[in-house]
Amino acid sequence: MSASALRDRGVEVVFPTPISLGSAPKVDLIHAFGADPSVWNMFRHWTRNRVPLVVSPVLVFDSLIQTSLERVVSRLRLGLSNTANMRRTVVRSASRLVALHAQEAEALSHWYGVDVSRITIVSNGSAASASVPPEYRRSGFVVVGTISSRKRQLDLVRAWRPEFPPLSIIGSVAADWVDSAAFTAEVDGRPNVTWHGALPQVEVWERQARSIGCISASKSEGESLAILDSLRLGTPVLIQQGQGSGHLAARYSGGVREFNNLDEMARLISTFADASTSSGFERPPSWDDVGDELLSLYRSVLAAQ
Repeated sequence: MSASALRDRGVEVVFPTPISLGSAPKVDLIHAFGADPSVWNMFRHWTRNRVPLVVSPVLVFDSLIQTSLERVVSRLRLGLSNTANMRRTVVRSASRLVALHAQEAEALSHWYGVDVSRITIVSNGSAASASVPPEYRRSGFVVVGTISSRKRQLDLVRAWRPEFPPLSIIGSVAADWVDSAAFTAEVDGRPNVTWHGALPQVEVWERQARSIGCISASKSEGESLAILDSLRLGTPVLIQQGQGSGHLAARYSGGVREFNNLDEMARLISTFADASTSSGFERPPSWDDVGDELLSLYRSVLAAQ
């Protein structure tokens, strides 16, 4: 979506592969999304068209243990390279870093020793839109995203009580998820839970716009597009405390409620369902807004060369 917004602003956007990076058309700047081993390997063999590098690390970790060890492990230099020190190398090689929010910017500075002056915060955007009559009465809750252990839909279904409003789960099952059969069995055993599978984007937005709220039980989200889409549609969200949740709760105050665990989420459900779903909170930026911010960033990076 950001590529489309940049093209609308007259920027030529190409996507070089690891194989074609050296022979790609001459570019003025490269923006890498992610700082994982594949990105590290790509730039380790980068010998031509050396231009300024902007990196959006997109720091998403699956556990608190991994998060707490990142700063230490990324500094290790004994033996073979590990994912953390590959990530550190990519991050420290960038001319400028793009963080999704203040918490991620703080982590980049603390974990990898990056000066905050090299970090720019550019939030994700949303293109969500839906046609819902003003008099429509919202009903039920919705969960959007790939069904996986990280997203924790199985845990959420197990915590969904019979007296709760209907819960709609939208998304396909991750190919390597070992608990897919257990998830299907849990959904089948709860009359107030429906799994719709993958749906066209427009239909997903319609369901989000018609819901009381959107729920994310993942502890390792950076800035979920499903959550941003819900907020842009005026639908409040319930999110598990974790990466980025504090930023979302602060920025979209009134539209975001955090919970520590699923028991606390369960206690919030009834009051959340009875509360007004007024859309009087700040909306996420559009992708056009994001395009403007990125273009301004690119120009400043190029001007500094």
